[in-house]
Amino acid sequence: MQVNFRQGIVSAQDNFLSKNSNDGIDINVNNKPVVLNIAHKDTNYLFYESRNITDAWTSIFIGTYSWLYWDINPSTGERTFGQTSIQPIVQSSLPSNSQVDSFGIPYVTEGRHWFNPDTYIHYVRVGTQWRNVIRVFAGYITPNFTSFNPMTGSSSFFGSQISRNPLTFSGRILFDDVGKPLIRNNGTFATTEQKIFANGLRVDAFRLESNVVHAIATQNMTEFTIVALEYNKTCRIATYNDIFEKNIGVLMNSALIGDQCSIILQGIIENPNISSVSWNFNNSVDLWVDNGILVSTNPHIQNPTQFPVNKQPIAKVLSNNSINFITRIGGQEIIVPAIQDINVDDIINSILVDENGNVVTDGENVLTK
Repeated sequence: MQVNFRQGIVSAQDNFLSKNSNDGIDINVNNKPVVLNIAHKDTNYLFYESRNITDAWTSIFIGTYSWLYWDINPSTGERTFGQTSIQPIVQSSLPSNSQVDSFGIPYVTEGRHWFNPDTYIHYVRVGTQWRNVIRVFAGYITPNFTSFNPMTGSSSFFGSQISRNPLTFSGRILFDDVGKPLIRNNGTFATTEQKIFANGLRVDAFRLESNVVHAIATQNMTEFTIVALEYNKTCRIATYNDIFEKNIGVLMNSALIGDQCSIILQGIIENPNISSVSWNFNNSVDLWVDNGILVSTNPHIQNPTQFPVNKQPIAKVLSNNSINFITRIGGQEIIVPAIQDINVDDIINSILVDENGNVVTDGENVLTK
């Protein structure tokens, strides 16, 4: 996703934070998900809050200001919530004891958050050390809730919180098949926006984000459902008549109404749970979609009255549980040079590196592709 700043809130509905009866803070996404852009060294992490969360922040400090933040665990990629009563600071130089914040508290104080906008590293003061963290702020609460709003006193929580506004790309953190984040040599996570190379292969680099899009579900759907994308960044179960008329993709996560969906637009897709969505193909046949399900018989042939326009197939079977999904617009197949002529055996035995030549690991093992 292209973003015109680093480190801050990209978008959210009005009053996306609210105080509840337990004096906790809720996240509200009924009308729009909260979208975050979190800067970490040379990388930007795109994170969505797509469900309402009750008591995201609890035990709010009473009698003092409280700054609320999201935290991304640098080892696991897990998102949690936190707060601090110490005003965060942004500066390029190392904080010193002679500096004080607007409340008269020395910069070098336990719990102080310091973001260096030159290195794009976020720190928190722990004991006598500045410890690296991956965090972004949601807003702050005035003492005893006398005033509460994510924008109170400052509009800087939306847009860049560090006054850095370059045009940049922000991607979702990549995880392996057991849920471990993929970690580059410099300690940052690999994301869907970074170019991925396979050593020894004569192929161009490709970005996962170019083949994966995100949308909000307007129906309850299971993973591997074939979906149609609407102009307003929503998705629904695709029908045969949507072929050529809508952008069509494969849903990669089960979703309820209002959930964020990850959708693959093209490429080789393998389904490990073939019984769940009627994937159990026997021959290398063409496939169409009928009410969200891949079918090997053209619905137009079966029912020309209901489906009067003959449509081209959207996929071809590779094995009993894998397909080559082909994106077509106006009847024209979209060729993606980045993933053409890739030998699967070569990929499996190739080391995965990012665009800077960093070997990608899951924190313990070098990953192969």
